Amino acid sequence: MEQVQLHWMRLKSSLWFFPGLLTALGMVLAMTTVRIDEAIDTTGRAESIWLFGGGASGARGVLSAIASTTVTVAGTVFSIVVVALQLASNQFTPRVMRAIMQDRVNQVTLGAFLGTFTYSLLVLRSVRSGTDLDVPFVPALAVSIAIVLALTCMGLLIYFIHHAARSMEASTVTDRVAEDVQRMVDLTFPTDPVPVSDQLGQTMESEPPESVVSRRSGYLASVDTDGLVALAAERGMFIRLEVQIGAFLLPGSLLATVWRPDRPNDDTGVESFDEIAASLRSAMQVLDDPGERDDLLYNMQRLADIAVKAMSPSINDPTTARFCIDRIALVLARAATRSRPRERFEDADGLPRVIWRRDPFDELVEIGFDQLGHYAASDLQVMLHLSNALESIAQIAPEHRKGVLRAQAALLVARGEAALATAPERQRFADTVAWSAGVRV
Repeated sequence: MEQVQLHWMRLKSSLWFFPGLLTALGMVLAMTTVRIDEAIDTTGRAESIWLFGGGASGARGVLSAIASTTVTVAGTVFSIVVVALQLASNQFTPRVMRAIMQDRVNQVTLGAFLGTFTYSLLVLRSVRSGTDLDVPFVPALAVSIAIVLALTCMGLLIYFIHHAARSMEASTVTDRVAEDVQRMVDLTFPTDPVPVSDQLGQTMESEPPESVVSRRSGYLASVDTDGLVALAAERGMFIRLEVQIGAFLLPGSLLATVWRPDRPNDDTGVESFDEIAASLRSAMQVLDDPGERDDLLYNMQRLADIAVKAMSPSINDPTTARFCIDRIALVLARAATRSRPRERFEDADGLPRVIWRRDPFDELVEIGFDQLGHYAASDLQVMLHLSNALESIAQIAPEHRKGVLRAQAALLVARGEAALATAPERQRFADTVAWSAGVRV
């Protein structure tokens, strides 16, 4: 189920899925409306203010104009999206390109124009004039709907132009990435503490373990913990996962350690464990590139990369870097005030069958501050912003979370002393970082 959801998410977030879907919808709508026009009496359409009242030549002119205009504008929309992808890659980071491709406004706008073009083209082929060999036919309802679709596309185009300009602002890009990270924080860190049982630890001490290794390379995208719990309960065994979401696996990398209290001692046990290992691997989705759905650290890296790119000499945008620091602090404060992630997964009888130690808070802090602190070491304002962000997090974080924050403060002190150009700058920065207990300034 996890694999199906992951593939479905990637499918609907691609740039072609919604345009292709709306194009197919335009084909179905064209055939349906033409059939309705053939089935109903439209002799009174000239007196109707809602239906198209022209003849065959007028219908052809309207449909031809709509088809030619919409396909031209669709090419323009696609060009704008490509330019937006290039600008985002150069100004922010290549890792935000997928977010632009996933933008529903971009997808729906492109799809609406392609769908309207397809609709108009198919309706056009059904128009017959009196000089044709067949009976004259003007699909009044279908032409009227084509006009409505054209007007809708114009409205979408106006909104798309505004949205395209707005989506390239640094605040919009960082907010979008920060929302992804906060969503992953909510999924990873529970609001309430999870009770812990000692039974699994006792079993691990008393039984010899068996190892399950990876058969392919790639990034671990998701783990079906419910499936692993069901597998462990069915076989009467216990599983400890040894990898984290986002880890790059090599062939032969250790995936999990398995304890089987009732494992057979004859030759059939080898074949049985091979089946178990295959089932365990199938519960772990491995992809060729990092995923954004379940990988908390990767999403935090996207946010940090925008700040690092802003500090590069080619961009030189410390304001964007400070804006990203605010979002990083917001994410870390949210994670710091929550409980540790769930480590033990129980079966229906309450017996812990799977253990997965995966508290990523320290890694989140390191990703958020390590590289940015290195590249911003000579910029006093950014360094002060980093210090204030760390102090704000430390004020609300529990004691067991503060160690990594103090370590980052120590790094800031060392980097500031080494990179800040003047003594007054160094002193001002030292006074700002003096909040951190255990750091000599």
